[in-house]
Amino acid sequence: PAPEVLRAPVGAGLGVRAMTAFRDGFLLIVGNAGSEENKRFPETVDYREGRASELVFWNPEGRSVSPLGTFPRHGQGKEEGIHVLSDSSEGVVELVVVYDSIPGGGFRRFRAQLPR
Repeated sequence: PAPEVLRAPVGAGLGVRAMTAFRDGFLLIVGNAGSEENKRFPETVDYREGRASELVFWNPEGRSVSPLGTFPRHGQGKEEGIHVLSDSSEGVVELVVVYDSIPGGGFRRFRAQLPR
């Protein structure tokens, strides 16, 4: 079969920074779709200074996105990877998130409550 392009409705100005398969969908880390201004690109589109990244669950079948939480700042780091450590029957998912731009690397553990 021909591939199908699916678009996750994550919100204006947001793009997918990381994703992992989870249950019947995907956990996504979404953040600024644009990049901060730099010498090569002096103007930005859809970039908001200080915008926090968010964790959402996306079910492509139903095309729905459910917000699960906002990530606290971790220095100058940006969330770049996600891995599920555990998934409880009570709907609590434990994650490890990988950050870039942190000297020596950056990993943090998080817990999120899934919608019921």
